[in-house]
Amino acid sequence: MGKITSEMRAKLREPLPPEAVSPHPTKTYLSTIKSIYVAERINDVFGVGSWTLKGEPVEMGDKNIVMKVILEIPDYDFYGEAYGGNDNPDRGDAFKGAVTDGLTKIAAQQLEIGIAVFKGLTTGKKAPAVVNKTHTPTSAKQQPPKAKSEPSG
Repeated sequence: MGKITSEMRAKLREPLPPEAVSPHPTKTYLSTIKSIYVAERINDVFGVGSWTLKGEPVEMGDKNIVMKVILEIPDYDFYGEAYGGNDNPDRGDAFKGAVTDGLTKIAAQQLEIGIAVFKGLTTGKKAPAVVNKTHTPTSAKQQPPKAKSEPSG
C-alpha cells in the first residue's frame, strides 16, 4: 500500500481552473464544482483506473434522491464516503447528480480537491470588469499638429 505523499497532497490542493467552479443554480450563496474536474484531478494524482466510485440509494422521494457515495483508492488504502442529493426530475440524471454531488464532497473534505471552494475563497462568480478610463483635463487637450512649411526652391 502506498501513502499519499506531500507532493501528491500539494497536487490535490492545487487550485481548480476558473471554468471548474460556477455559482449554484438555486442556492446563490454556494458554488458548485464540475465533477469532471474532480475526476481528472484524481486520475492525474492516483492514475486512471486506480479508483472506484459507488453509490447506494438512501432515500428516494418523489422529488429527490439521496445517495451514500463511496470513493475507494485501494493502492493508497483510501476510503471516503459522503451523502449526495439531487432533485432532477429525470431519475437517471438525479442518480448521477447525487453521486457526483457526493464525489465532490469527498474530494474536498478528504482529498482537499477544490478545498478553496468549500472554504468560500472561490465563488465561481466572474469578477466585474474593470474599466480603465483616463480623464484628460480640458486645458491639457492636445492641439492638432501644425502644418510644416516646405522650403521653397
